Order: sequence, then C-alpha cells, then structure tokens
Amino acid sequence: MEKSPFELCQISGFGFRRVDAIVQKSGGDLHDPMRIKGAVFCALDEGKSKRGHLYISSEELEKSALKLLNEKIPVPELRLHQQEVRDMMQEMILNGAIVSVKDNIYLPRVFAQEDETARRIAQRLVAQMPVEHIAPVLEQVKVEMGLRLSAQQEAAVYAAFRHGLSVITGSPGTGKTTVLRTILEVYRRLHPDGKIALMAPTGRASRRMSESTGFEDARTLHSGLGLTSEEDEGSRNRKSEPLSADLIIVDEFSMVDMWLAEKFFERMKAIPKSEIVNARYREKMEERKNLLRSIRVDYTKAADELDMLKAEVIKALRGESTFSKDLLGSMVSEAEAKCTELQKQFEDAQAAYEEGQTVLHSLEEQYDNVISWADLYDTASLEAKKMIVNCLIRRVEVYRDYKLHIDFNIDFAQFSLGLDIVEIAA
Repeated sequence: MEKSPFELCQISGFGFRRVDAIVQKSGGDLHDPMRIKGAVFCALDEGKSKRGHLYISSEELEKSALKLLNEKIPVPELRLHQQEVRDMMQEMILNGAIVSVKDNIYLPRVFAQEDETARRIAQRLVAQMPVEHIAPVLEQVKVEMGLRLSAQQEAAVYAAFRHGLSVITGSPGTGKTTVLRTILEVYRRLHPDGKIALMAPTGRASRRMSESTGFEDARTLHSGLGLTSEEDEGSRNRKSEPLSADLIIVDEFSMVDMWLAEKFFERMKAIPKSEIVNARYREKMEERKNLLRSIRVDYTKAADELDMLKAEVIKALRGESTFSKDLLGSMVSEAEAKCTELQKQFEDAQAAYEEGQTVLHSLEEQYDNVISWADLYDTASLEAKKMIVNCLIRRVEVYRDYKLHIDFNIDFAQFSLGLDIVEIAA
C-alpha cells in the first residue's frame, strides 16, 4: 500500500477522494499513474450515473478526471496537465482497463453486460414466431370484459403474439394496464396449460401489477430470477436454469439496471438455432420454392399440349385432322418455344433455390463457429484468443488517437431486424 496506495480504491469503502486526501496529506506523488488511473475510474463511474448512461464520452471523461485530480491542489505549478490524463486513458484502453466504442468509454464489465444483452435481444428479434390467429379470441375477450380498445392498444396486443419480444410504452393513463390484462386473458384462452410469469423491479410495482391484473403470483425480478445482489452473484459464479414460463411480462422495465437486465435475458429460454439462422431467409426461400413449383406445373401443362399437337400432326399426315399442316406446324413451333422458355425458367429457379440452401448452410456453420468461439474465448489461452480473433477479423486500421476501423470476416447484416415498439398514445 505504501508503494501504490491507490490500489485501495478497488476496496469497498475506499473511494478515490478518500484515498487521494490521505495521499496528499502524507506528501504522496501527485503525478502517480495510479492516481490518474483512479481519477479516471472515479470520473467514469460518477459521470455515467449522473446522465443515466452506461458510458461517458472520451472528451468529457478527460475533463472530469482532470478536474478531479486538480480540485484540491492550490498551487498551479503542481497541477496535472490534460495530456497526462489523455495518455493514461489511451494506456487503459490498450490494456483493457476501460473500453472505447465510438469515442464513448465504458467500464469493461458494464460493456460486457450491454453487449451480451444486445446479442440476446437480437437473437429473440430475428426468431420467427408461430402464427397465432388471435382475432376471434380477442373479439370474444373484448365483449366479455367490456373493453373498447383503441387502434394502438389492439396493435400492442397483436404485437405481443406476433413477436418474441415486444415493448409497450406510453404515458400514464393511456391504457397500458388494459393492454396487459387483454394480453393475459387472450393468452390464457389460447394456451390453457401455458405457464405465465409476471415480474417487476420492485415489491411495490409487483403488488400493483397483481392488483391491476388479478394475477396473484406477480413477483420482483430478483425473486423471480432467484437473485440476491450483483456483488453476491459475482462471488457465486453459478449458472442458473432458464425460466420455465412460456409468457413473461415485466412491468416498469425502465427501472431495471444493466446488470439485472443481463440476468433477465440470460435466464430466458434460448431461441433454437434454426429460428435465428433461417428467420431472415425463410420468406425468400418460400418464395423461391413456390416459384419453382409454379414453373413445374406450367411446364408440365405446356409439355402435354405439345404432345397433343404432335399427335394431331400425325393425324394430319394421315388426312384425319381438321387442322391444316401449316397451322399445326406453326402451333407446334410456338409450343416448343414455350417449353424451351419454361425449361430455362425452371433451371434458373432451381439454381436460385439451391443457392439459397447453400447460403443457409453457410450461415449455420458461421453461427456454430461464432457461438463456439464466444463460449471458448473467456477461458481460452492467449494463443487461442489470437486464433479466434484472427478468424473473426479480416483487417484492423489504427488512426490518430488510437481510433480503430475493423473489417470482419463475418457479416451480421442478415440479423438486422427492427424491434417492434408499440406506443400507446392518449
């Protein structure tokens, strides 16, 4: 501790300001790299909390850390310079102590939480849900419950059954609770044996949820997920089983912090690989299959007509046909041209369908590789990590101030589907 007193900042109860005051009183080195590093951590933690973000801009962090370092130093000559903070931040980025994304700075654990949650949300968004025809049941529920839903409210109900993840938002008094009650009642009738889980961030919110829906088992997220606190869970290092519920509704999700959000999406049932990989191309492949089937039918019909015309030509040669030879010759030529064209269309459609199948197979292999690498990376050796990065990244360009441009070997554009957000207006 004498050589590096700012290591105390890593211990609960010893914040940067407290340690810094002790160091300054004892005549410690004001330009100690560990002091600058501690100030960066402190400014980052305070800055992101004030604005409700998970990050702080690089420029703002630099200024805040410098202000923190110099606020108790009355002598201008002893104060630190901006370049010292900038150099330390660059060193911390290179060493992985902080994470820089688009000139925004994260703590590594917070960035990992956001990144993992975003990945799980993306998987859920691209998965294609089974089609459920809720219209008759919804009309029945509206009549029996005496409901008159607005267009936005009905859209919200349909969205809940159309997608693996929906967000229902709106100002107080716009009918979100009515939508929630409708979704629950429709689901109960469609799936009498389905398991439902209702959760909220706080005990008060979960009790209010129970009262408004009549669903007595609404719980807090911590209780529903079997969690204690972030610190306790971090020391346990255990892997929990996925939630068994088929329908999960969380109220007041805007109150959920990043750690709890990650735990929630981590515990949701995994989306099958086929749903993730094939979702983007399923409609296109179905179109190609239908086109192939349609051309095959047209070709069979045209070939039958050609055979009939050829049979009529034989009759004409025998003097038994009512058509002239010239007319039959013209009709046969047209029929042969039509068959030739349809044959070409069929071959093109067949090639397009087979190409789509090849693309799907390639995507499945890429998906398997990426998931395997993700599972291996955290516990892999340095050499193994280098191999994984080499497989994922084609080229890295480094610019001034360590700004990076990265070209990946794998393109995830096929997974970029939008989140269906339904806002209930007054």
